[in-house]
Amino acid sequence: MLEFRHRLLSAVAGLSLAFGALPIIDAIAAEPGLQVNTEQAVPVRGDFQIGPTRYSLTLAPGEEQTVTLQILNREGRPGTYRLVTEDFAAGGEPAEPTKLYGTDDGPYSARRWVQPAITHVVLDHGQRAFVSVRIRVPAATPPGDHYAALLVEREPDTASDGMNMVSRVGSLFLINVKGTAVRSGSIDRLQSRKSLYWNYPAALRLTGTNDGTVHMIPEGSIIIRNFLGLPVDEIPIDRWIVLRSSTRSLDLAWYPQFALGRYTAEANLRVFGDTVEPL
Repeated sequence: MLEFRHRLLSAVAGLSLAFGALPIIDAIAAEPGLQVNTEQAVPVRGDFQIGPTRYSLTLAPGEEQTVTLQILNREGRPGTYRLVTEDFAAGGEPAEPTKLYGTDDGPYSARRWVQPAITHVVLDHGQRAFVSVRIRVPAATPPGDHYAALLVEREPDTASDGMNMVSRVGSLFLINVKGTAVRSGSIDRLQSRKSLYWNYPAALRLTGTNDGTVHMIPEGSIIIRNFLGLPVDEIPIDRWIVLRSSTRSLDLAWYPQFALGRYTAEANLRVFGDTVEPL
């Protein structure tokens, strides 16, 4: 039996997948801003991958930077992929996934700033594309975070019958425009989903609020203590992002090797470099 007092954690949705390199057997300079490599022994997974999953950039108004996005075909057949940009922002509820805005502008729009060198690419199985992406901040942009997602969509086969599902993954661009920014946030609560557990894992949820104009990355850990107050385990917190002007939750699961009796969970975190009161 595992008994918990109050405490919690929740997660921000991610959109992309990262991948490791395989031996290159051919390299093709297809067109400006695009290079395609053919790699050996790429397993057939019936999907495609892109990476990096996220870009965090700091630019001044009027400044620009070029990055490289990778696309790898693991479908076992040729595929045509389309690149589009959309704004994104935090969902309306703490546990709601990141919201994409399609052709509409988001509250902190940056989709027009993110410009891939190509809009389409055709890849055989095992080919990896390296696509140049230019990010340019307009001159009169106010300071603070602005958000966009670069989405890669597989175009459906025109010859196939029946309904087609459109597969897409994306890379998030968190663009911090230089200037006077507001850095203000808090860790609101840590809770256990239940007070009494008869089996594992124990479900915890942590909720934080970002009142500032730049994204917040709380760092630290959750300390699990037994009925004597002695620490018996630790859950690190280091990849949780709370976007500007939002409240987000992070869900965690604790899998103890052995647990019996009353346990407590304590959050010891830093927000914008400052230590917050333990929860």
